[in-house]
Amino acid sequence: MANFRLSYFFLSPNSEGWSENYYWQGADITSAKAELDSLLNLRKAMLPTTFEVVGARASDVSVRGNVAFSNNVFPILGTYTIPAGAVALEANTAIVQQFLATAPRYAKFYLRGLTSAVIHGRSKVAEATFDTAFNAWKTAVAGGAFLARHRLTPPPHATYSYSPMTNFGSTLVSARKPGRPFDLLRGRR
Repeated sequence: MANFRLSYFFLSPNSEGWSENYYWQGADITSAKAELDSLLNLRKAMLPTTFEVVGARASDVSVRGNVAFSNNVFPILGTYTIPAGAVALEANTAIVQQFLATAPRYAKFYLRGLTSAVIHGRSKVAEATFDTAFNAWKTAVAGGAFLARHRLTPPPHATYSYSPMTNFGSTLVSARKPGRPFDLLRGRR
């Protein structure tokens, strides 16, 4: 079995772009490409209709140049209909979903492309349509062959270990200043 990186590229209505990477274990690049398209359908169900997926690719992490691109025609619009009175939020707001792997490993995903119907201040609120799609995505990631990646040695020749994600961790909300990483502590920098 090989380890693959599934990469998705997104664009907001005001031209803010971001990417999401998932690590997945499978037999070959063809099966990784099938998983790429399967997860894309789950992810676009959480993405508002004003946001779009502009690309997706699967790549073998151990073989340089072994890449397969999705067969979908891009851009693909999200399918989550924004409720009346809600507005799309900037890409600097994210739901932080943690997945537990072999202790003490875990993986964090920053889901952007949200609306004010899902996020109020710094907390996630219940919204039935979004929550149904969110729970389907969480179940697929925790129940599939997805992996948590952990860096063992620093760059420039970093090495990584991969361990299967087995359960959901916490669900948080994070916001950041434009151009800054998520999870920075507040205060002077």
